[in-house]
Amino acid sequence: MTKFCPNCGNEISSDKINFCPECGVEISLKTDERSVRHFLYIPMSRYIIMSLITFGLYQIYWIFKNWEYLKNRDGMDIHPFWRGVFGIFYCHELLRAMHDDVILNKNKPAQFNHSALATGWVIIVIISYLINRISGTLKSDNLVLLSFVVIIVLLVIELAFFIPVQRYVNEVNEMINPDVEYYPWSLGHFVLIGIAVVIFGIGFISGSGTR
Repeated sequence: MTKFCPNCGNEISSDKINFCPECGVEISLKTDERSVRHFLYIPMSRYIIMSLITFGLYQIYWIFKNWEYLKNRDGMDIHPFWRGVFGIFYCHELLRAMHDDVILNKNKPAQFNHSALATGWVIIVIISYLINRISGTLKSDNLVLLSFVVIIVLLVIELAFFIPVQRYVNEVNEMINPDVEYYPWSLGHFVLIGIAVVIFGIGFISGSGTR
């Protein structure tokens, strides 16, 4: 039975080998290869849909989970949760780490421009925040509707910046092990949806009360 090193993705052709000949990491005989993932391996459709229905909150989760992966794999002394919450400050570092990752590049060289994608994402996030703040002070229904449409358009643009990175992660995971399973739906997904519903509800109620 063919195994794959959970650390570097190297193919292990013999069940008798307990250490990866490439990186030296111990290979557990009980490892379920379908669960060995590199970074946040999810369907592209889930990334897009979750980003839309959570009004961009899922991108915070996306950043958090990828930092969590690096922390667990490389033993980094970091706090992934806060790096997700303050993603605009850690986005450049994360995308650079994913672009330069030895394991991923060993299987397929990264071709996305990590600096341009991170910068574009940060700019759109800031613009969206400012427009959202301004929309709360508008009195005209037409202007409020226009600002809402602009925010939705910006949200679509915002999520697009991580698509090349997610596509790359997915391609490499499938190259390393075609049987690998996607990261499952977790409590975090539903918590994000709940938070988005609450935020939208509060915004809708407060907006209705001021007109």
